[in-house]
Parts: sequence; C-alpha cells; structure tokens
Amino acid sequence: MAIDLDAAKNDGFLSPLIGNLMELTSLGIRKNNFRGPIPENIANLQKFNRLLSSQNLFTGRMPHSKHLEILDLSQNHLSSRIPANIIALRS
Repeated sequence: MAIDLDAAKNDGFLSPLIGNLMELTSLGIRKNNFRGPIPENIANLQKFNRLLSSQNLFTGRMPHSKHLEILDLSQNHLSSRIPANIIALRS
C-alpha cells in the first residue's frame, strides 16, 4: 500500500497510528507542513521501504529502519546523526 499526500497542504503532526499500517510500503508527504518527530514506530513496518518527506518541518531524529531503500528528508529540521543503515543506501 502506498500513500501519496505530496503538496496536500497538510499541517500538524504525523500520527503514530501510521505504524499500524502493516501493509504500508511507501509514504509520500513532500511539500506539506508536518512538524514534530517522525513517529518511531514506522521502523517496525516490515514492508515499508520508501519515505519521501522533503520540505516539511520535522524535528528530532530519523527512526532506525532497516527496510528503507528510498529516502528523502531534505529541507526539514532533523538534528541527529544519520543511522548507519541509511548511510549505506545506494544514492
């Protein structure tokens, strides 16, 4: 399952309930006004391999997810080290 909310003018926090979507493979939420942390429980999603969340207001750290293959966190306010498994992703 893929969710695409790019440029949908969403504002607020990304709900931790996103971690209950066990069939989620891709989340596109670019060009919105999501803020706060990226929910930690997305790292538990076994099929989740694509996160496109550029141009938001996310803060904190990126949850450790060993299943990600595609990741775009540009133009946010994240403030922690990038997890080693993410550094190893092909560009």
